Amino acid sequence: MQMVSNPHQFDVMVMPNLYGNIVDNLASGLVGGAGVVAGASYSAECVVFEPVMYLILYIYIYIYIYIYTHIFAQKNYIQSAIKIKKNF
Repeated sequence: MQMVSNPHQFDVMVMPNLYGNIVDNLASGLVGGAGVVAGASYSAECVVFEPVMYLILYIYIYIYIYIYTHIFAQKNYIQSAIKIKKNF
């Protein structure tokens, strides 16, 4: 509850894996979701860094939709211009 109501009171939190996952999901929900936040897991033997994969996917989808809608709009504009020219 303190994590949601007053999150800036925490600098560092150390906990086992299960509670770490729960708090990680809670904290990422505060800033926009798990797809927005990169992650890092530390242990005595290794460190694992997780990139922000969903954000990259959203960017690719946005670019695809942007390009597709502009091409489709230009195609419709050209077709309507041809129809108008034929009517005159």
